[in-house]
Amino acid sequence: MADFDKLIAETKEKGDAGFESFLSTLPDQDVVALAYELGVGSLKTTTNKAREGIRKRIQESLLLTFQSRKDT
Repeated sequence: MADFDKLIAETKEKGDAGFESFLSTLPDQDVVALAYELGVGSLKTTTNKAREGIRKRIQESLLLTFQSRKDT
C-alpha cells in the first residue's frame, strides 16, 4: 500500500501527469497487483483495466479527503 500512498501524493501534487508518471515507473505486473490489492481487478486483469481501476480509487480517496476537510 506504500505505492498507493505515493500515488496519491503524486496525483495531489501534479494531477493526472503525476498519476501517469508514477504508474509508468511500475512494471505492468505491479500495476495489476496494485489494482488487485485495491479490489479493482483480478490477477488476470489487463494493465489498462488495472490503470482505470486504480485511477477510480485515487479519485475516490481524493474526494473523501476533500469532503472530510470541508466538513471540519
